[in-house]
Amino acid sequence: MTDPDTLRAPQPKFEEVAIDGATPAERISGVARWVVVITTLLSLVLVVNQLFNLQLFGIVLIDGRYLYILGGMFLALTFLIFQARGGKGGEPTLLDWVLFAASVGTTGYLAQTAQQNLSQGWEYAAPETAQYVSVIFFFLILEATRRAGGLGLFLIVTLFAFYPTFAGHVPDPFSGFQSTFLQTVPYHIYSAESSFGIPMKAFGGVVIGFILFGAVLQRTGGGQFFNDLALGLVGGYRGGAAKVSIFASGFMGSMSGSVISNVLTTGAVSIPAMRKTGFSAKTAAATEACASTGGVLMPPIMGATAFVMASFLSRPYVEIALAAAIPSLLFYWGLFAQIDAYSAKRGLRGLPKPDLPRLRQVMIEGWPYIFVFALLLYMMIGLRQESSAPFYATALLLVVNQFRASHRLNLSRLGNMIVGVGMGLSELTAILLAGAAGVHVGRRMAFPGDASILSATAEAGRRAALVMLGCVFMLIFAAILEAFPRQLAGPEARAIIGAFMAIAWTALFVLVGRERKGASAP
Repeated sequence: MTDPDTLRAPQPKFEEVAIDGATPAERISGVARWVVVITTLLSLVLVVNQLFNLQLFGIVLIDGRYLYILGGMFLALTFLIFQARGGKGGEPTLLDWVLFAASVGTTGYLAQTAQQNLSQGWEYAAPETAQYVSVIFFFLILEATRRAGGLGLFLIVTLFAFYPTFAGHVPDPFSGFQSTFLQTVPYHIYSAESSFGIPMKAFGGVVIGFILFGAVLQRTGGGQFFNDLALGLVGGYRGGAAKVSIFASGFMGSMSGSVISNVLTTGAVSIPAMRKTGFSAKTAAATEACASTGGVLMPPIMGATAFVMASFLSRPYVEIALAAAIPSLLFYWGLFAQIDAYSAKRGLRGLPKPDLPRLRQVMIEGWPYIFVFALLLYMMIGLRQESSAPFYATALLLVVNQFRASHRLNLSRLGNMIVGVGMGLSELTAILLAGAAGVHVGRRMAFPGDASILSATAEAGRRAALVMLGCVFMLIFAAILEAFPRQLAGPEARAIIGAFMAIAWTALFVLVGRERKGASAP
């Protein structure tokens, strides 16, 4: 009997969305669409001019002014893209346009006075006008964070952003020197340690190029190529539809670095296919969600956090990507093994052979993507040009794509692609401007106790490394248990395994992990 959910699955519609990016929730029309397109193009020109030092029209920007302009432009777009009540798209209201204008105005002031800020140290002694402008700009950041990141992120950011204003009333060891409201907010805006600190520097230097490449890849048929490649490789094996989801999400994630675009691109095909071959709706959705999330950890193009790590550690991004290779492969190995055991227990077969594309034909049709990936990897690993590599790869991808009739960009698709890029960059900018920090290492830096800040940070880093080493072995063991005994065993055997593991871990923490007498607390 055919599942009603399968009959209702609008597969062709989703495939069009994956290529064009014209989802109903993201459709913008009228004046707002033109503003988003023009602002996005101007921002990309600004980035290219800055990173490649083109000096167009004789313009040379200091880093502070460049980041103010870039962040302010995408901050302004946030109010046209994200509705006040949640969701994307729709017709902007009068309030949205007012907030857009306020963002543009305050950004202009920040950019104009960037040199004075740098030379006069405004983070500690800003003039009265500059203080009021910083307050307006910071509240715009918080509102943009609420729209783009949700209420939860907004509350967390607000609490930590205004922590200095009540730090003196917080009990030890988290108490600190208290600042006034007009001391705290200008520091967030004018210093290089808060809103326009390391995350925004990484965004303006490296991240934006890879986000652009991922968006162009998604809208020029890259998702279809990865799906066909995964279908040809593993589609015919048991549980093939779910394994296709894992492989396609890993391939696409390694090039896009975005969870959402990964789900929209690969999930539009893999989820209906899983439902048709016997997977429940929950299992199909969970498999796609896990596989797409893991794609952010898969080199060579990882999520934005990896670029922030590289900037924070002052290490090449390539080293971060190489360090992530083994953990990401273990993640997908565990997911693949679990799906294989799940399929074996339930007798789920692969997709019919007539429905599978021929692998040789897929490779012949997808050679442009392979060539683009080779160029990207060569520039990143061989030439160590992480900042410029995605722009060259994007340009090559756009040129080659116009010779392929199936995915050639017309004016409508090109407009949708630019709007999609603007949406992604605006969302990330709003969240990055709000700021984030490492809890453990950051706490030790802020509250080092009797030790120096450097030694306290090093101690925290060593302890974090030890914890991560233990987590690696624990996750490998957990993956084996999850993939085989839990899926193949019955309820009684599962209960026995669970009880045994609970007793083992309790004994470990009580007998082995107990602090020795005289040892200092961490």
